[in-house]
Amino acid sequence: MSRSARGTYFEVLRDRITDRPRLPTDNFMTRNQHRLALASKAAVGLYWIALCVATHVPPAEAPLPSGLNDKLAHVAAYLVLAFLASTAWQLASGILTSRHLWFAWLVIVIYGALDELTQPLVGRDCSLLDWAADAVGAAAGIALFVAVRACCRKIHRG
Repeated sequence: MSRSARGTYFEVLRDRITDRPRLPTDNFMTRNQHRLALASKAAVGLYWIALCVATHVPPAEAPLPSGLNDKLAHVAAYLVLAFLASTAWQLASGILTSRHLWFAWLVIVIYGALDELTQPLVGRDCSLLDWAADAVGAAAGIALFVAVRACCRKIHRG
């Protein structure tokens, strides 16, 4: 048996002293938790930067694709942001409670307000309806996160 499969000398000694059975570590999430948390943090950081840059490009240089409603674009952008942020937070710190999810939604909605308030600086419009679409998208992203988490728990439990 390799050293990594048994654990370190101190882990084995601790388990023998306390007569605690070792938890199985062949679960993908357990083995790669640190890497997944780091990758998800990077993804949310890069996406957040891309979103900030995209919303602060002057309107003549950043037209929406034809047929895409502006409010739908706001909902979709903030849905992805909230889903990525919730996923990164869960992977980095463990199970999120409803209080954590409300806090995540509030932070994203405040960011959406600041984003809207700073858009006139680059010649874009500040719109209360855009901010409302951001809030709806953030709520939808968190709801999607909760649904995916519940499905993953069911699959993991068997």
